[in-house]
Amino acid sequence: MSSPEIATLHRPSPDIRIAQLDILRGVAVLGIYWINVMVAALPYSVYVLPMLLGDSTYANTLVWAFSETFIDGTMRGLFSILFGASAMLFLNESRLAGEGLFVVDRYYRRTLLLIVFGMFHAWILLWPYDVLYAYGLLGLFLFPLRALQAKTLIAIGLSLLIIGDTAMNEVFDSSSNQTSKLSQTSQQYLMPVDFNIIGNNETVDQSILNQLGEEILVYQSSYQTIFRYQIKDVIEQQSTNMYDTHFFDIGGMMLIGMALFKLGVLNGTRTRRFYLGLIFYGYGSGLLLRGTDIYEALTSGFDVSMLLGTGGPTYNIGRLAMTLGHIGLICLLSQLKLNRIKGTLAAVGRMALTNYLMQSALSIFIFFGFGLGFYSKFERYQLIFICLIVWLIQIIFSLVWLKFFYYGPLEWVWRTLIYGRPQKFRKQTLQEPVSAI
Repeated sequence: MSSPEIATLHRPSPDIRIAQLDILRGVAVLGIYWINVMVAALPYSVYVLPMLLGDSTYANTLVWAFSETFIDGTMRGLFSILFGASAMLFLNESRLAGEGLFVVDRYYRRTLLLIVFGMFHAWILLWPYDVLYAYGLLGLFLFPLRALQAKTLIAIGLSLLIIGDTAMNEVFDSSSNQTSKLSQTSQQYLMPVDFNIIGNNETVDQSILNQLGEEILVYQSSYQTIFRYQIKDVIEQQSTNMYDTHFFDIGGMMLIGMALFKLGVLNGTRTRRFYLGLIFYGYGSGLLLRGTDIYEALTSGFDVSMLLGTGGPTYNIGRLAMTLGHIGLICLLSQLKLNRIKGTLAAVGRMALTNYLMQSALSIFIFFGFGLGFYSKFERYQLIFICLIVWLIQIIFSLVWLKFFYYGPLEWVWRTLIYGRPQKFRKQTLQEPVSAI
């Protein structure tokens, strides 16, 4: 990778564009909606316990098993890894040598603005599981770590993930003892349920059914009702969960991303043999660690303790392995002459911030009561078709938009605030190249 041209102290230096990072980011932003569409459209208890809503068909079970094994947590992991890589790219040593404090100032503006975007996403767009807030907050710690050797960054990152797995296991152990409460009000809201699958699980009691009915009523109502209902969850995500989950999960992945960038893994220039090894060992380890939990949950007849265990003591390490498998596969495929596909994914990746928030905007329009009101109306497998439609919308939007503009709309706002001056926005000709933050 060539160093960027060193600009004067009064003029921002050119941005470095690595197409492979854009492709990976495009996969991540599309892939994360595979999970988020189910979180947005289904009550939380249904998302965790797939037999609670619908007919418990083989299609629902297949989608659940595939999602839990290959998608859940891995796209968030890929996003986190890419954030670590982008921090290293932004804090390029040539830039630091030429511009010094100006680069550091822009970097901290960049991360602080992510906190603002995250708060907008969680509070205004009603997405309590936003990650931008956590990325911005944890990104503040990356600058002094940029000079560490790759092996040191990996060691620290793995340690954080292992500690996070231990903490998460304690959370799930305690949660399995807190499912007995409250009343008999919710069975009227259930779609057909095969209670034979639930079996004799004592933890599937009226409290879970009560929560299910409550969430359906809330999310089929007004913006104000949903906003008030989510306040506790948003505050918890941006406070308690920062300490017991995000610090270990997202922080560990960021450090590993910084290391992978230093090692040249993420720019797609390693050998095919290297990426084949990443695929083999990544997917092999991921299937062993994640697939075992999923298999036990399936063969137990969706025993609740088994379902909760799918997020247990090997969750972070298992999804890291699976994420590395994804990286290996994407980078290997990118070495083939698939220019149209690569260009499409890169366009989506260059507008990742816009597309990420757009997904939430589309979701509240489709599912919530003040929109089309389809909350809890689709089964798990049916939501995959909604996901594919949103993917198509975002692909077309990204390709068309970048024909006329240098940046996505939110990327332009972000960049303008980072540099403290309006940035070039509209292209003069359709042949002009695209830059990014």
